[in-house]
Amino acid sequence: MPESVNLLREFDDTIIEKLQESYSSRSKIDDLMGISISHEPFTHCIIQNLVSDQNFVNELSSEILSKLKYRQKNNDLYQFHQTQDLGKNKSKNLSKFRDQFLYGQFLEVLKKITNIDLSSTKIDVTSSKYEFSDYLLCHDDNINQDKHGRRIAFIYYLVPEDWSQNGSDGGNLDLFRVDENYEPVEIVKSLIPKRNSLAFFEVSDSSFHQVAQILSKNKTRLSINGWFHGPVNPRANKKIQLPPELKSYDSVEPDTFFDWITERYLKPLNQTGIQMKFSSSSEIKLNKFFHQEKYDQVNKALSSENVKWIRKGPYNRHNYEIADNQSLPVVVKELLKVLTSDFMGLTLSNMTELGLHPTVPKTRSDETDSDSYSEDDDEEPSEENRKSR
Repeated sequence: MPESVNLLREFDDTIIEKLQESYSSRSKIDDLMGISISHEPFTHCIIQNLVSDQNFVNELSSEILSKLKYRQKNNDLYQFHQTQDLGKNKSKNLSKFRDQFLYGQFLEVLKKITNIDLSSTKIDVTSSKYEFSDYLLCHDDNINQDKHGRRIAFIYYLVPEDWSQNGSDGGNLDLFRVDENYEPVEIVKSLIPKRNSLAFFEVSDSSFHQVAQILSKNKTRLSINGWFHGPVNPRANKKIQLPPELKSYDSVEPDTFFDWITERYLKPLNQTGIQMKFSSSSEIKLNKFFHQEKYDQVNKALSSENVKWIRKGPYNRHNYEIADNQSLPVVVKELLKVLTSDFMGLTLSNMTELGLHPTVPKTRSDETDSDSYSEDDDEEPSEENRKSR
C-alpha cells in the first residue's frame, strides 16, 4: 500500500465531542466549522470541505471520469450512469481514497460520531454520474434481511465548483417525511450538492430519499457513493395494505361500446389470433384499439384545466394522480363506462383466456388462419363498414 497521507479535514476532539452529543441526543447543529447535523425527517449529516487537499480532489474527479466505465441504468424508477463496485479498483487516486480514507481516516471519525460498530472490512463503493434529465426516484436503501448490512449511506460530491446553490441545476438529494406506517408522504428537505462535500445518513425504514432530476444541460452530478456496513436497525412493524375491492361490471348500451372499439378487435377470429399471441408472450400491443375520433376527443378533454387531479399513494410505490370524477368531461366518463363494461370484460377474456368474464371458457381452440389478427393490420375500417356491423 502507498504511504498513508492524511486527506481528512480537521476533526479535533472538541468537534468530535459536539458531533457525538448532537448525534446521540438528536440535537441540531446548523454549522460547526462547515459541519451540520439534523434529525428531521431522519438523522443526516453534511460535511463541507471533507478532503483537505484540493489538488487531490481535482485529480480524483479527473481520474474517475477518464478511467472508470459507467453503465447506463434506466427504467421507470431511475435514469443515470453508474460503475460496478469499486472495491478492487487499482486506479491511483481512487484506491487511495477508498483504502486510506474510507476504510481508514474517515471510517474512524464516523464510528466516533455515530457510536456504531461499523465494519472495517465491508464498504460498498461505486461512482454515479447524473447528466441532463437523469433522476433517481424515492427509495429507502433498506434491503437488509440479516442482522448485519447497510447501516450508513454516504454520497461524496465531485460536482463542478459552479454547481448552483439555489437549486437551478437540479440534482438535489430530497428527503421525505414518513407517516405512521412508514410510507413517504412529502419532501421536507432538499440537500444541494457541493463539490468536496459529503452527506451521510442512517439506513432505516424511514430513510426515504431521491435524487431530483438534473436540470443543467452542461454539468454532471458526479459522486462516489455507497454504504458502510454494520449492525442494522430493526425493521418496523408495518400495517398490511389490502388491495381495493373489485367492482362489478358496469352496464353500457351495445351501440355505445361499438362506437368506441375498432371493429377488427370485435371479430371472433381476430380475438382468437390475439389470444394465441398473448399466450406465447404474456403481453400484446393492440394498435388503434379505439376509433381515432374518440381517442382525439378524450385526449383533448383530459388536457382541460377543468379536470381536477388528486395525488394517490406514497412516493415509493403506487404513486400517481387520479382525476376527480365530478370534474371529468362527459366523453371521459363514457370511456370509463366502456372500459368497465360487461362487454369489455367479455372482449378481454376472449383475447387473453384469463377468465375475466364468467361466460368465457378457460380453454379455447388453437385454430386460426391467415385472416386472423396481425399487429401490422392497423387500418381503420371505413365508415360504411362501421355502420354495417
